[in-house]
Parts: sequence; structure tokens; C-alpha cells
Amino acid sequence: MLCDLVRAELAANKDRKLPDVVPNELIVQFVVGAFLSVLIWWLDGGAKLPPQQVDQIFRRLATEGVPSA
Repeated sequence: MLCDLVRAELAANKDRKLPDVVPNELIVQFVVGAFLSVLIWWLDGGAKLPPQQVDQIFRRLATEGVPSA
């Protein structure tokens, strides 16, 4: 289900191309894997941060990358 959501998001933003050729399925797997890692981190930490804040952090890292942190 998560992969389908990411694929739909990529399709909706198809005019935003990466500078190098990166297969869409690799992007899907990367984003879903990162999301699941963040989810596990959050739950293992007792889910102390509000879900909205975790979502905001994840989206920032996913769209802007680690240097933005």
C-alpha cells in the first residue's frame, strides 16, 4: 500500500525530474524504506513526538535531504 501511495505521488509530480536518471521503482523503495525506518525509530522511542512533527521531519528529509537537517 505504501509503495502504491509513493508511486501515485511520483506520477502526480512527473515533471519534477532528478538530474540523473534514477528508476522510479528505486525511488519508491528508497522512500518507503526510509519511512518505515522513521516509523520504527519513533515507536521504539515511545512515540513521544507528535505524529505531525514526525511527518514534517520525514517529508523534509525525503524532499530536501540530510543537509537540510
